[in-house]
Amino acid sequence: MFKSALLVVFSCLVICIHAQPVISFEKTELDIGVVSENDDIMIVPIPIRNKGDQDLIIKDVSTSCGCMLVEYSSKPIPKDSSIILKVKINPNNRPGYFSKTVSITSNTKPDINLIMIKGVVSARPRNPSVEYPVKRGNLRFLGSGFNIGAITTEKPIERRMEIYNDSDKEIKLLPKALLPAHIQLVVKEQVLKPREVSLLKIMYDAKAKKDYGFVNDYMELYTDSPEDSLLPISVFGTIEDYFPPITAKDLASTPKAVVEKQEIYLGRYGRGTEVQGSFTIKNGGVKPLIIKKIKPSCSCVSATMASDKLEKQQSEILSFKIKTNELVGSNVKTITLFTNDLTRHVVVLTVRFDVF
Repeated sequence: MFKSALLVVFSCLVICIHAQPVISFEKTELDIGVVSENDDIMIVPIPIRNKGDQDLIIKDVSTSCGCMLVEYSSKPIPKDSSIILKVKINPNNRPGYFSKTVSITSNTKPDINLIMIKGVVSARPRNPSVEYPVKRGNLRFLGSGFNIGAITTEKPIERRMEIYNDSDKEIKLLPKALLPAHIQLVVKEQVLKPREVSLLKIMYDAKAKKDYGFVNDYMELYTDSPEDSLLPISVFGTIEDYFPPITAKDLASTPKAVVEKQEIYLGRYGRGTEVQGSFTIKNGGVKPLIIKKIKPSCSCVSATMASDKLEKQQSEILSFKIKTNELVGSNVKTITLFTNDLTRHVVVLTVRFDVF
């Protein structure tokens, strides 16, 4: 009798553990393409399906931007049933590329799921000289360079730049562009219509760039316009290494970047004095710790390590020197380490000092 009761209790536990709601999406990244700033409020549908054995309940939905509102039902979603979340996006006064997230909290494990919605809002400028202040020949730009934002080494990423043709004639972008190997034009020959905004699209391969942190590239575009025959454009952003989702096995064996003291104050120095110091980096994990890149925040800072590979429990000294010729007052400089630690692949070391 006692064994039978235990069996029933155990069976119930197994059923309860496995009987869970499972939230499913057709896509977790939605590209709505190019829309006009003058368009009405857009509705982006997000289908949600319950592939689990218990009712799915949407507890809360939030967005990363005040330009987005979401309509949804908090009624339970039975097994194998679906609902549609309606995301309303207001493009008014929001020209340019956007990437926003919708955060969905439910009774699933994990309880929070993210959906990314991206696209471009284009508009004919009301005041081109104000909205596109950088002028080169007959072309206007939002800024002096092409900001690609924060990207990872997972895969090549498409980025878009707005160009306004401030003339009454078409201007053609010619295919003979001078580009770094890790940057490609999506459209190699393009027509920029008069008094309109066009989008310059590039594919940026961060893995092929082989760098981390802030990066700055240079490319040259050519047009059929005498005033704009050569367009020099800087491309800048930040790169981080891509790490796939961490498993329990990965967590147990990952290298661990350990720094006893991440921020130090070195005191006061006379201008022109070379400031020197060091940090101790230790591998507190199992697998070897690889320092992939050491990147100071200023050209006045140089930092080196004797070895970029630390075995289990091994420590190395990171030594740095700072030139103070152009510095004055209170100073804060950082040295960023990019590592293969799955839980802490970016380590920022901070150095504070005063120059008088």
